[in-house]
Formats: sequence, C-alpha cells, structure tokens
Amino acid sequence: MPDEEMWQGFFDPDRVLTLLGLTAGMSNAVDFGCGYGTFTIPAAHD
Repeated sequence: MPDEEMWQGFFDPDRVLTLLGLTAGMSNAVDFGCGYGTFTIPAAHD
C-alpha cells in the first residue's frame, strides 16, 4: 500500500460517497476494508 499522502491523491472521497448514495440521511454503513480510512472517516462526519 502506498504511503498515506500518495494514497489520498488517488480518490475524491466526498464524490465517491455521493455517487454511492451514502448521504447524511443514512444511519448505517459498514466498511469492509483496511487502509487509512479514506472513505470511512468522511462518511462518519456526515
């Protein structure tokens, strides 16, 4: 896995979460993965 700084440049987490339909109105979501929390942390802030 690349270092965190490089990894962060690969994705736009807010855009990906929106495209997946994960919005602030969601009450439950599961992250089956590992890494730096690229999607989990932004999802938890909504």
